[in-house]
Amino acid sequence: MSSTSTKDRSNRATLGVVLIGLGMLLLAGDLFPGILFVAGAALIARSLARGERWNHDPAALALLGLWLLFAVPLNWGLLWPVLLIGAGLFLLFGRRRYLV
Repeated sequence: MSSTSTKDRSNRATLGVVLIGLGMLLLAGDLFPGILFVAGAALIARSLARGERWNHDPAALALLGLWLLFAVPLNWGLLWPVLLIGAGLFLLFGRRRYLV
């Protein structure tokens, strides 16, 4: 596949996710923090359309993380143990090539 068609496909995927997300946010009447999710989802769509892994773009993951911080009411006493468990699971299962 040529790079022009890949670029066109990634641009179309990104714009499609942005338009759908903005439309949904306008219907809901609440732009923040949903705009962070839309931007992160658009960057992930761009990565997938280019044939890359969904977690290839650190900016997308940062935007989705910020969205979580603002959108979800957090119980900080519960958050730290969950983060530690998540980090441990990532170390065990996230990068299979590093396990013995």
